[in-house]
Amino acid sequence: MKKYIDETFEKLTPVRSDEEIFSYVLRRFEKMDSVNEKPRLRFRKAAVAACAAFCTVVLGITAAAAAGILDFDSVFGRMVSAESAELGENLLCEAENFNYTVSDSDYKIKLNGITGSASEVMVNLEISRADGAPLIESFSNQYDSRYGISGHDNILVYPNADDSYNRNIGGGGSYTVNNKGNVEVICRLGSSELNAYSLKDKKIRIEGAKLFPIDLYYEHIDPLSDGTNIENGELKYFKGDKQVAVDTSSVHYLDLSWSAEFVYIPSEIALKTIRKGYYSLDDVKLMAVYAENEKQLTDIEFHGLELTSTHMTIEGKLTDGVGELCFTDNEVYLIRKDGSRTMVIMDFGSFDSHGNFSCTFRYCSDFSENEDGSFWVDYIAVDLTSIRSVEINGSVYKL
Repeated sequence: MKKYIDETFEKLTPVRSDEEIFSYVLRRFEKMDSVNEKPRLRFRKAAVAACAAFCTVVLGITAAAAAGILDFDSVFGRMVSAESAELGENLLCEAENFNYTVSDSDYKIKLNGITGSASEVMVNLEISRADGAPLIESFSNQYDSRYGISGHDNILVYPNADDSYNRNIGGGGSYTVNNKGNVEVICRLGSSELNAYSLKDKKIRIEGAKLFPIDLYYEHIDPLSDGTNIENGELKYFKGDKQVAVDTSSVHYLDLSWSAEFVYIPSEIALKTIRKGYYSLDDVKLMAVYAENEKQLTDIEFHGLELTSTHMTIEGKLTDGVGELCFTDNEVYLIRKDGSRTMVIMDFGSFDSHGNFSCTFRYCSDFSENEDGSFWVDYIAVDLTSIRSVEINGSVYKL
């Protein structure tokens, strides 16, 4: 579920009931690649076969920023913007030993930038033609911006330097056609939960397959398959427990397999956190939850709260053990040292049958409602040194 929410968010947050949101997300998630939720489709260590491999020596991302070659907002602005140029520069991280493979040597992969925290990473990759022509000129079907663009992707991390073991980690890509006619993929990967697996100094591998118009593609493959997986660089379709052949030539844009690998080296500012880990009985507060098909106020125990420059995570327990925190109807703010407030909006959450939850919130500077009932949100990264406390439904928590 988290994967599809991240892919579709791009500063657009639906204003619907939680039931509508989860129903929609679950329906769409069934059409996306398996991450961790489908044990039938297990990811294997990838070795892209019969691919043309390219190794790229790149200028370090932080060094490139210092040289004025790139800035945070130009790379990640459609997902999140930095509240100052200095903060954006400090949040740009390193990607050491970057290399990539593609199944056709007419194409290449470029690393535009990487940022994140200790356990959550965003990386911007650009897929283009080797000869410099716009990528969309190579599409086998005409690109139509009304249908958007997406692709299948799979993300792995290698804890061991000898590559003897890998583990699949949550995440997914958000695709767009840029002003050069190439495809940019912003992958958000890892976890924002407290005490999540650290990606610092780990080798990360992102695998991708096909580019396609979202709705047209899924309308075509839905009757033919109910799951996909990338194995050894090849995209496979499944119906039940069996692999099936699916011809997508009439709907896809490009039948290309690719991968990108790098070691994630976060900056000092990206690793910075503010944590409040002790809560008294007075920290049991009312928050809006969704239970038994309706919203209601209930007591929430807070067990932990952590802020990074790009998100805030709250973990705790619903005292009656039922329900889920609502995406809406909870007013949360950062309180600055100068007294000003910054709005915080829930992004996604996970819950168990005992009422334990972990919810991730994102900071925003502005939002506006659209005619279709959704609203546009300007997500921002913030300077943690300016934060004094967090306000949740009128209760202030000093940090």
